[in-house]
Amino acid sequence: MIHEIDYEYDRLLLLEESMDRDYKSFVDSKTGLVWDEWLICRDIGPVGSKIAADFESILKTKIEPRYYIQRKGMRLPFHCDRGTQCAINLILNGSQDAIEFRVDDKVYTNHYQSALIDTQTEHQVVTVTGDRILYKLSMKEMSFEKARERLQNHVSSY
Repeated sequence: MIHEIDYEYDRLLLLEESMDRDYKSFVDSKTGLVWDEWLICRDIGPVGSKIAADFESILKTKIEPRYYIQRKGMRLPFHCDRGTQCAINLILNGSQDAIEFRVDDKVYTNHYQSALIDTQTEHQVVTVTGDRILYKLSMKEMSFEKARERLQNHVSSY
């Protein structure tokens, strides 16, 4: 479901880059529903691009990076991502709101700052402490298990 990672990067520089971008309301491609409290940006600057390239090299797969802002009080209900098998999520603003996974009617709560997420396991986030600013590195062609294995092999090769 989740695998925390220890990745060194300049969080404040990436946060600054993310805030210097134009965001749009998220539109669900299947239902057409517009989420004004959930904003997305695909315009990635040089700091974010370098991080995406690092993970493409480590994982040997294509990465699709995006910035998200989930506004305080917004509940992103339980869902599985469409078109993304797993993703690396970097929380840029130190949000302490948890991600919750639901498996066989049981809910598991996790707090993290940097983690590999199995986006094919039902999950949700409710922002209660403030806005949540996220840099998401989506992988469409690699399973969570394979990505976790490659991340673990990379760390142990140092």
